[in-house]
Amino acid sequence: MATLYCLYTFLIGVLYHSAWFLTQAFYYLLLFLIRLILSHQIRTSCNSSPLTRLKTCLMIGWLLLLFTPILSGMTHQESSTTHFSQNVLLVVALYTFINLGNVLRGFAKHRRATVLLKTDKNVVMVTMMTSLYNLQTLMLAAYSYDKSYTQLMTMTTGLVIIVITIGLALWMIIESRHKIKQLANNAG
Repeated sequence: MATLYCLYTFLIGVLYHSAWFLTQAFYYLLLFLIRLILSHQIRTSCNSSPLTRLKTCLMIGWLLLLFTPILSGMTHQESSTTHFSQNVLLVVALYTFINLGNVLRGFAKHRRATVLLKTDKNVVMVTMMTSLYNLQTLMLAAYSYDKSYTQLMTMTTGLVIIVITIGLALWMIIESRHKIKQLANNAG
């Protein structure tokens, strides 16, 4: 699903000559690659050491932190979303609600999750927040006539999502480093 949506946003970006949609497609591609790494690690986690799992979480925390400038670039771009088909809005809304369902399912399903599952929940949360931001931006572009209100809402929501993403990434980095040090102390 994520792959199809990434391709869809790329095609919309090309069709509408929109840097905003192309940036969005690139960001979703990066999130997809992170999820791919995580899913492989989760499938093979019984064969890997706790140190390997923690290093994976550490790496993903750093990747999220490094990808945040792309997300902030999306919030500062002129979205060029005023001349799009309503079908685009419907697809973005559908993808947003699917992501919201994934977040809710993840929180309900894995209360005592492993470190890899917690990391996956964080990445799904970032994906959902990004989708929500994109939906809001498109809806404001389509239905709001007050440009200053649209700009304020877009910038505020984008800033909140960036702060939350940085917070999640830092939490993963700090927790992973702390647990790696604990493993080193217990081994030595």
